[in-house]
Amino acid sequence: MVEADPTLVEQAISNLVDNGVRYNTPGGHVAVVLDRTGTGCGFRLTVEDDGPGVKPDELPHLATRRFRGDDARSRRPDGQGIGLAIVAEAIARSGWTLRFRANSPSGLIAKVGSYPIEPSGY
Repeated sequence: MVEADPTLVEQAISNLVDNGVRYNTPGGHVAVVLDRTGTGCGFRLTVEDDGPGVKPDELPHLATRRFRGDDARSRRPDGQGIGLAIVAEAIARSGWTLRFRANSPSGLIAKVGSYPIEPSGY
């Protein structure tokens, strides 16, 4: 159990999973993994896809409101660029952390944690 606003958590998780599906390639995969960490209520949620991913210079801007990478705009011109900004806001309000990194060989990994997630400990 974690202490959080269920509506915010539901919105954040559904937006992360939706982005993984929406921006993936046909036949691609999205994995959602929830791990307990440490003792008590520690957790780490990972959403990982094997789609085309994001350019390295765009990773730091993914949760910026209205930001859409070049490839995302060409694949899905109907997007508004607010989904990941909503995720970041919901995660911050819950006191959790959010990190993005490239998946290898392609795709994106998003991690949400109830404790600080250091980039090196990804």
